[in-house]
Amino acid sequence: MYEEYHKSALSEMLIERALKNPYVVGTAFYWGLKSNLYAKVSYERFYVLLEQFLHLSGRYLEEVWI
Repeated sequence: MYEEYHKSALSEMLIERALKNPYVVGTAFYWGLKSNLYAKVSYERFYVLLEQFLHLSGRYLEEVWI
């Protein structure tokens, strides 16, 4: 199945799960998105999801990058 829009129930669920367990799911989610930014067909979607995840991750982001 293919999602038509960047904002979907699936993307919201994935971000929610990644935020609930940032050290396991969030890390895998981050690197999964980051490692697939090279593909032109999915770049925009993955970038939007990555940007939203990083915007919402707050303290986790500070811990990872400090």
